[in-house]
Amino acid sequence: MRRQAPAVPPMQHAIQHQAHDAKGGFSIGQASQRVAEMTCQRTGPRPSSWTTPD
Repeated sequence: MRRQAPAVPPMQHAIQHQAHDAKGGFSIGQASQRVAEMTCQRTGPRPSSWTTPD
């Protein structure tokens, strides 16, 4: 018999992404406060399908 995972309520946090050249990061905020952050670095060329936010 297979068990189902419990239902997860919708996330109430804002996820933001910042990018500059080959480096970037993601952050999670709640009530105007950053509660988590992850940085990343691209090892290959930037795909032409990616757009830069205004």
